[in-house]
Amino acid sequence: MEDLQGEVHLNIPAHKAWEMFTNNETVAKINPEMLASAEYLKGDGSLRSLRILRLGPALHHFVKEYVQKIKKIESGRHLSYEVCCSYKTQHTHYELC
Repeated sequence: MEDLQGEVHLNIPAHKAWEMFTNNETVAKINPEMLASAEYLKGDGSLRSLRILRLGPALHHFVKEYVQKIKKIESGRHLSYEVCCSYKTQHTHYELC
């Protein structure tokens, strides 16, 4: 299992970035060519929720959709999830400062 970590500096307030990562309606509006839709299959965004993200046409050659399983969440600050695809699983972490 891979562990993916990185750092990105966003020029927006932390609460806006949090909404961007966690709100299904917002995340799909940012760039529909990259991410067409998102919805919770199980749960509401809390711990152990399952969320499916359907990728847009710009990424269909890579993968059409993937599922996130929320592993750790500190509302407004930290989000860790497991990405489950048909070919591999990886852990991803976001921390807002």
